[in-house]
Amino acid sequence: MKLAAPLYLVAVLGSVMLAGCDTPQPPAATVSPGQAQAPIDAAETIYAGGDIVTMNDEQASAEALAVKGGRIIAVGSRADVERDH
Repeated sequence: MKLAAPLYLVAVLGSVMLAGCDTPQPPAATVSPGQAQAPIDAAETIYAGGDIVTMNDEQASAEALAVKGGRIIAVGSRADVERDH
């Protein structure tokens, strides 16, 4: 019966650790009918109005560029980038 106590302790501690792994979800944002909802992947900065060279043969240049966390998250027309980010 010496093994039962440590085994019980491991089971209880394991259960406590697993219960702590649940990540709480933020409350859902409420948006009134006249209020525009912010994009889910909102950019920190949008660059527009200059020459943006993409180095992509299929889209050699763009009107706007969206950046978040130091990474480019969108490239395209100014209207599309501003609408989506």
